Amino acid sequence: MKQTKGDLRILRSRDTFGRGGKAGVSVATGYRMIKAGTFPKPVLLSPKTVGWLEHEVDEWIAERQRIRDKEHSHPTERPASISR
Repeated sequence: MKQTKGDLRILRSRDTFGRGGKAGVSVATGYRMIKAGTFPKPVLLSPKTVGWLEHEVDEWIAERQRIRDKEHSHPTERPASISR
């Protein structure tokens, strides 16, 4: 579901990273991914506060799903980490 301007929502760090966070990765991993350019950049809310646009985090999650589905689109292939 694509959000419109009126639907914009900002997620704080606790809602984005860590236990129960939407991204499903730790805070440290999240900031490493931001530095690497593989996770959305935060929005500055005040001099010491940042947040993430929820729709950008949702798009990042959807992209992870597309990558997973593309990599596993061949039913005869089994990921190397799964043993019989």
